[in-house]
Amino acid sequence: MKSAVIYARVPVELKQEVESFGDSTNISKSEAIVSLLRKGLDYSSIQERSDQLQKRLADARRARSHLEGILNIEVGRCSVQGCGVPITLRDFVFQRCRNGHFRTINLYNDFKKLPGVGEAVVAGLAIFGAVVAADHLLGGGGSETQ
Repeated sequence: MKSAVIYARVPVELKQEVESFGDSTNISKSEAIVSLLRKGLDYSSIQERSDQLQKRLADARRARSHLEGILNIEVGRCSVQGCGVPITLRDFVFQRCRNGHFRTINLYNDFKKLPGVGEAVVAGLAIFGAVVAADHLLGGGGSETQ
């Protein structure tokens, strides 16, 4: 590896810390300076990537919040006599009410008229799942769903 010379004036305390670091790690002062500079540059790069990931995480959380609002839209009621709980888009995808009745959904007329509602909701849930997974993997605290 080629090397070059850098001249720099540093505070006496910093020079002593570099020498102390070199002594404690059994490396020369030059190697200590190179090692510390690399660590500093690596940290700077990591911090920049961390900032970018934090922005993406915030975007993902906003998207998840928006999608949760959509998935909680009431589209019908359970048709089991005595149940009648409201059915959300999320319930519709799983074809069950919150009381566990399967395939007993009575959609409101507005939703019966819309073609492709089921496919749109399934696609939305896939996106929702990806956002929740990304949030969880990036260390977000809101990975639970209702």
